[in-house]
Amino acid sequence: MDNCVEVQIVEKLRSVPKDYHTCVATQWSESGFETGHRFIPVGYMMHEAADEIERLQILVNNIK
Repeated sequence: MDNCVEVQIVEKLRSVPKDYHTCVATQWSESGFETGHRFIPVGYMMHEAADEIERLQILVNNIK
């Protein structure tokens, strides 16, 4: 762990493709099998979060 490089959160968020979606089960059969799914656009949300973090960092730096 001594040679690890810290990656900024904005860079981590933007490393996820903007069109990436994750799948979440929303329905199950009586036997427990997944029968319904929902796709969540997490890539888009991560890029929005990175934009907001940068906007807030600029505001904080301007206050100092």
